[in-house]
Order: sequence, then C-alpha cells, then structure tokens
Amino acid sequence: MGDIPKHWEVNRVKNICKVRQGLQISFDKRLNSNLEGSLEYLTIKSINNPNNPKQYILNPSKNVICTKDDMLMARTGATGKPIINVEGVFHNNFFLIDFDRNKVNKMYLYYYLKSSSIYEYLLLVAGTTTIPDLNHGSFYSTPFFLIENEEQTQIVEYIEQESKRLDTKIIKAKKYIKLLTEYRNALISEVVTGKIKVID
Repeated sequence: MGDIPKHWEVNRVKNICKVRQGLQISFDKRLNSNLEGSLEYLTIKSINNPNNPKQYILNPSKNVICTKDDMLMARTGATGKPIINVEGVFHNNFFLIDFDRNKVNKMYLYYYLKSSSIYEYLLLVAGTTTIPDLNHGSFYSTPFFLIENEEQTQIVEYIEQESKRLDTKIIKAKKYIKLLTEYRNALISEVVTGKIKVID
C-alpha cells in the first residue's frame, strides 16, 4: 500500500459496509420497453454501452434495486470496478455496497476503491479462473483507511479539483493535436498537387 499518514486508521471494508449481490434474470422475464412499474436492468454490457437498447424488469424485488445514491462493485466481468450514478435492477455480476454513511463519504469510498493499488488488490484476491470472480469474503478483507469525515471531504475536493484541471489540459491538447493533424494533411495535399514547390 505504500506510506500512509500516521493518524490514519488501518481498517477493513467489512467494518464499514455490507454487500448484497444482484440477480441474474432470465431473458424471458426481461422487457424491451419501459412499462409502468418496471426498472432498467443493469448489466456490465448495458453500463459499458449506454447507447444500446435497454432492457427492463417489471415489479422487481427491492433487494436488487439500486438508486443513484448507491454504489455498485463489479464482482465479475469488470472485476473490481466501482460504479455510481446508475439506477435500476442490478445483475448478479454486481455487489451493492451498503456503507455506513455516518462514517464514510460516498465519493471518498468511490475514489478509494477506484485507486490503482486497491484495484490491483481486488484483482489479486478475485482468483485466477478464466474470468476473475470477486466473492464477499475477499471484498470484506480489503484494507480501508478510515479517517475523519472532514479529511475525507478535503481529499474528495482535491481529487475533483485536480481532475477538472487535468481534463481541461487534455481538451486543449486534443484541440492542438487536431489542428496540427489538419495542418499536416493540408501540407501534404499542397505538396503533392504542386501548390508548394519543394526545392532541393
């Protein structure tokens, strides 16, 4: 895990949350249209391809419903990936992470689970079968740094501020790359059509 501040409490995920697994629903019970009383069926495929046609589940069990305020963890298919801002009925490829909101800031937990060190750990404990499969026990054993809420908030604000700054730089860099590509193509066109004379 590397060096951490002395005052941070080294804990385990099991002490701050419980998880519940989603449900694999047969194709004959999935709807292609959103009827009254139905919710979107969330799968790895639907989350990775949001523009594809959606499927819906009519009158689902409350135990497999998540809201945008919840957090999912992909246990297989995209093993170790935390997912937020989705709502619907979640497939059994996911855990719903029911965390103690008095102790843990949602976005702090999200960025923590999203960090490269934790992601690598989750892949390691998920097993070495054809497709890594993260089970409850392995997820619960994940190290977690439980710190004061105020410091969690400061960390989240710093990450989001820096991410925004980097995103701005990336957008500018892409713009420059596009302009340089257009200039290169124009230059090639003018040379091969003789508009620009090349002198030895």
